[in-house]
Amino acid sequence: MAERSILFIVLYCIITAMVKKLLYTIFSIFRISLRLNNPLVMISYLFKKTVQLNFKNGLILQTNQILDAVIIKETIIDDDYRVSAIKDPVKKIIDIGAGLGDFTLLVAKKFPLASVIAFEPNPEQFKLLKENIRQNNIKNVKSYPIAIGTKKSYLLHLFSFNVHSSTVKTNKSKKVIKVNGIRLDKFINGTVDLLKIDCEGAEIDILKSISDNKMGLVKRIIIEYHNNIIQNEDKKILTILNKWKYKLEVEKNLLIPETGYIFATKKSFGR
Repeated sequence: MAERSILFIVLYCIITAMVKKLLYTIFSIFRISLRLNNPLVMISYLFKKTVQLNFKNGLILQTNQILDAVIIKETIIDDDYRVSAIKDPVKKIIDIGAGLGDFTLLVAKKFPLASVIAFEPNPEQFKLLKENIRQNNIKNVKSYPIAIGTKKSYLLHLFSFNVHSSTVKTNKSKKVIKVNGIRLDKFINGTVDLLKIDCEGAEIDILKSISDNKMGLVKRIIIEYHNNIIQNEDKKILTILNKWKYKLEVEKNLLIPETGYIFATKKSFGR
């Protein structure tokens, strides 16, 4: 009897989580469709791989799957990275884990005088990133198909959904490819106004690729942590950032509680 009760609870939790994610996806698609010149194109996710979203504000984004659209909603509409809160002048931005370029294009357009550097080692996503930069006629972005970290090369694990990939091995990976790696130190030669990191569990290795003297040049850091991939990754990241004397704020993802955002600001700069 006890075993049946436990099984029922487990099944209930699984089904509830699935329904919650489905409803969230439907809601995200609806929210995005209100911002598009071509809302009916969303139907095309059911029939073909590539869908071009033409936003009313002029932004154009090529996407491969419906999950891309959900991520775009979180970045551009929900402003999960709090880009709108940045008011002071910005000259340099680094985007690690750029994906198809939603965050890259958001900050490149908001700060047209800033230099934006984007890294995306997943070949499929990098192709979309380059295309989206071209489609939007963005001139202040440099993009690189490499992984950032402490090693010269990495095995990149591609997940079932090609929007996701990681240098951290997980049971979700469907394919593994070798990619070049480089330390972030190489790209920090002066003040970095904003550093964004979202790399599916590789965040700690990326932070370790920054030497102490270079970290002193980074004003703001926004990191998405993934406790579902690396146990207690949020606490480990906070320990590193505390050592570097950042003012810290954590915001959990309500849909996926194991993930969330860490906002770090150099105490001497303020927010």
